[in-house]
Amino acid sequence: MKLNTLIFVLLVVAASSCSSASGPEEVVGETKARHAQWFTTSVINGYRVVTVLDPFDTTRPATRLVLYNRDSVKPGNLKGYTPVPVPLQRVAVTSSTAITFAEKCGHLDAVVSVSDAGFVFNPRVRQKLLVGQITEVAQGTEIYYEKLSASNPEAIFVSMFDGQSLERIHDLGIVVIPFADYLETTPLGRAEWVRFIGLFFKEEELTNQLFDSIAMRYNHIKQLAEKATDRPQIFDGLPFEGTWYVSGGQSYMAAMYRDASANYLWNNEPGNGSVVMAYEKVFALAAKVPWWRMVVNIPDTFTTQRLLSLDERYALFDAVSKGGVIWSNAANIPLFELGVAEPDKVLADLVSILHPGLLPNHRCSYYFILKP
Repeated sequence: MKLNTLIFVLLVVAASSCSSASGPEEVVGETKARHAQWFTTSVINGYRVVTVLDPFDTTRPATRLVLYNRDSVKPGNLKGYTPVPVPLQRVAVTSSTAITFAEKCGHLDAVVSVSDAGFVFNPRVRQKLLVGQITEVAQGTEIYYEKLSASNPEAIFVSMFDGQSLERIHDLGIVVIPFADYLETTPLGRAEWVRFIGLFFKEEELTNQLFDSIAMRYNHIKQLAEKATDRPQIFDGLPFEGTWYVSGGQSYMAAMYRDASANYLWNNEPGNGSVVMAYEKVFALAAKVPWWRMVVNIPDTFTTQRLLSLDERYALFDAVSKGGVIWSNAANIPLFELGVAEPDKVLADLVSILHPGLLPNHRCSYYFILKP
């Protein structure tokens, strides 16, 4: 009897020890973001935990990050969780929107390395690149590991893509923070990643207020657009090497068109990204559509004549011949860097163009009507 009791006690102690070593014991409710789909927050053993879902395998989390005050002791016994000292002081970013969000919450000076420096618009970052205070450590999906290590970031906000290997970054002792804002399918979903960034700089209150202001302005413009008497039809995209790429019906841009009270031609087309479509099909269905939205990347002045120099067949579209082309030039307009953080301004541009009179004093920042 005493032997059985002793065995039972040993088993209980062993089980308790395994439980303590394998992970946290107390979990306080997981909280989803208000609009963003790819990150959640919770509290475990008194620590803030940020979970970034894996967009390429939604059955498991990509990363669980435990935030702790950098002046305190690193949390232990959190197997499967990555400890992150906050506020972060030196970070690398491979997403241009992360640059904008870092600036929005007052911590742009923490950025010490970036990706694709030639496409960065932020003037402070460009100046620091010129004098060597910020280093370019990646282009596209290629990471320059030696430069990354030399820039000495404690963490990297890294854009996610399928098949990505991050082991070498981990081996450098750099905390990897997946950044999946571009996968969000709504304008407010993408903008809410300012709250994500704010968590790592201990600016939760500030970024909550920032996002609340953005959402309030965005929803006000959306409600204003709902009062429009018509729903003008619109299509988008441009062909590349003979194939046209349009926004899917569940995409970010499709959501923006709906919020601008426009009737998107491909609204019923499945997909939340770009959809491949034959030129002939686009022309057959879009030739008489009054509005055509496009984003180009042309270093010189963009005009209707410049558009027709790309393909003279564009003249056959009513949107071109009747002045209905809505354009943005990614070569000199920070649509993808700053516009993501200002969806209210982007929506206001579209509403002011599609529904003249609803925003009579609005000055466009990102989208414009193409001139002859």
